Amino acid sequence: MDVTDAFAWLAEKAGSCTRCTLSQTRTNVVFGDGSPTADLMFVGEAPGQKEDEQGIPFVGRSGQLLNKLATEVGITRSEIYIANVLKCRPPANRNPLPEEIQACTPFLDRQIRFIKPAVIVPLGNFATKYLLEEKQGITRLRGQCFPWRGAVVIPTFHPSAAIRPGGGARLADMRRDFALIRRTIDAARHRTKEQSDSYSRDAHGESLLASPHDQSEMTRDKEAVSLSGETNASEPMASSLSPVVTPVDVDLTVPTAPDTPVEASRHAGQLGLF
Repeated sequence: MDVTDAFAWLAEKAGSCTRCTLSQTRTNVVFGDGSPTADLMFVGEAPGQKEDEQGIPFVGRSGQLLNKLATEVGITRSEIYIANVLKCRPPANRNPLPEEIQACTPFLDRQIRFIKPAVIVPLGNFATKYLLEEKQGITRLRGQCFPWRGAVVIPTFHPSAAIRPGGGARLADMRRDFALIRRTIDAARHRTKEQSDSYSRDAHGESLLASPHDQSEMTRDKEAVSLSGETNASEPMASSLSPVVTPVDVDLTVPTAPDTPVEASRHAGQLGLF
């Protein structure tokens, strides 16, 4: 089953979910929106009125601000995937209840596992506390990089906090956080490209996809080795690319190991289909 089929299957299960009482008051299940192969994923709290009406996350004022902040750092909505901790709107936009989070988050866990994003951005307290299992609030955790199952989690405020009266300071903080998100996703993409390029090298170390400039650099390196009369197969050829410094020293590769004990315990007894 490919990612598209897996998402269709998961969305169908979410669409018929009755695991909590929110199923009795919802208009639409708000499963998620965006590319299922995105390397950047945003996780919100729960759908609001507009989202409940349209069945799409972040289409109201908060969504407009989220799009604006992303665009400011050169990220388009088509590049990302957006989901929520809850798939159904709580009445009057109240806070999610613990039993609702427990019932609904197996869907989010599966979405993350299918997408395998390099960077995950939880928006606000509920998403941050769920992913990081932290008791500290978003004010203390925002704007930092946390290694998380092979990805990087960068919490920031929920956009609704910045559009409330007096939200100017939070908006400024969010702009700084989005700059960090941009740097981190660039580092992840660079690393992915390097790994992809390494698979395209032939037995002589020549990149089959190298540009003319890269090929000339490799030729000069080979000539230098030939002139010195020394070779050392254990030492890789120097790259003409400058190293990329990531905001934190964490592994951005996608893990292939089975579920962690924490994730396994989250799924225990939930959604027997999983």
